[in-house]
Amino acid sequence: MSSVTVIQGDCLEYMATMAAGSVAAVVTSPPYNLGKPYPTYDDDRPLDEYLADQSKAAEQIRRLLKPGGHLFLNAGWNSKHPARMVEVMLAFSQHLTLQQPIYCTKSAAFDGSSLPKDLRAAMHDRQVGHFVSVNSKFFLNPTAEMIWHFSPTGRSPIDRLAIGVPYVWADQPARFGHHRELHCRGTTWHIPYKTTQSRADRDHHPSPFPVALPERCLKLAGLKPGDLVLDPFMGTGATLLAAQQLGIDAIGIELDPGFCAAARRRLGQTEEIPDAAQALGRREPCASPDSAHDIKE
Repeated sequence: MSSVTVIQGDCLEYMATMAAGSVAAVVTSPPYNLGKPYPTYDDDRPLDEYLADQSKAAEQIRRLLKPGGHLFLNAGWNSKHPARMVEVMLAFSQHLTLQQPIYCTKSAAFDGSSLPKDLRAAMHDRQVGHFVSVNSKFFLNPTAEMIWHFSPTGRSPIDRLAIGVPYVWADQPARFGHHRELHCRGTTWHIPYKTTQSRADRDHHPSPFPVALPERCLKLAGLKPGDLVLDPFMGTGATLLAAQQLGIDAIGIELDPGFCAAARRRLGQTEEIPDAAQALGRREPCASPDSAHDIKE
């Protein structure tokens, strides 16, 4: 049975206490600094301060990752700040190597003209998935975000077929000289988001991502029971829930007590949420904090 721990506190302070090389994968989505309405966090900070903190987080993540570890970083943007996802990527690139970009689309309009006849009419010019509609003379509806896949060297092994998809044409495997049922999904992922009617439906979090997203990342990373996953910007716990469902140990760190409570509820946990100071007394999976407070926000 996996061990899944929710920590309420500052991720920079808590990560500084963890043992180097103890984390197999990080799946996370930091605040985008786009002015979203977080209950206890200012999402409209001076850009240089925001990016400096992102760089500090990247430095800690690099220290914590195993040599073949992975970071899957979800980054967003809006029409006012269209380069924000790139700015965040560059901040993390100061300490980690970008292995590949992954395009995560919530909604897509398909051209079905190349599909088999039984699928062609049903899928041609068909929009699949929900998105935020924008009434604008200048901008398209934003239907996608980036998943920046980082690793220590840019060459961490992945399990491509763990998230593989069946061939569309039945004779493709034989034509390619093999009999595999699945092939690589590629770098464009369609992951529909759950439709919500109010902020309460998403535990008052302005930008939650679906559990399917971290689940796919963890499978791609080839994680197994006994490995440790970290989400330093946990939100309402999607990464931890995915890890729990896959039988993988996980730690999530979150400043907001309401989000921590929501994560614990989703995970089926009822005991009191430890804050960072209490958690520092736990030596698993953390090492003795020789410099627990060297890095501050």
